[in-house]
Amino acid sequence: MALLDARALIHALQQSDTPEQALPRYAASRRRHVRTFQAMSAMFTPFYQSDSAWLPWMRDQLAARLSMVPPAPQLLARMVAGTLVDPFTSIGLKEHDWNAAPQPSVPG
Repeated sequence: MALLDARALIHALQQSDTPEQALPRYAASRRRHVRTFQAMSAMFTPFYQSDSAWLPWMRDQLAARLSMVPPAPQLLARMVAGTLVDPFTSIGLKEHDWNAAPQPSVPG
């Protein structure tokens, strides 16, 4: 989450004339990030860190069956890779194009 915060701060500074103007933009972006992570944690923690025997069993049974039904394998892979939702879109950033050909370095 630190990298996401740093990128949000950089973006807010680039979009503002002064640091004082950038801080409210950054704060709003930070609140969205924190709320998202809190909601995800609240939803999934019981299935992974509960003393219950049936919650992990239910998670495993459901995940095993869903993972075989298209398009679930692709969605699960994108979720694990972190590409299902682009966290930078809401703050106006674009992800680096990793497929672009590398530029040759010029000796100088």
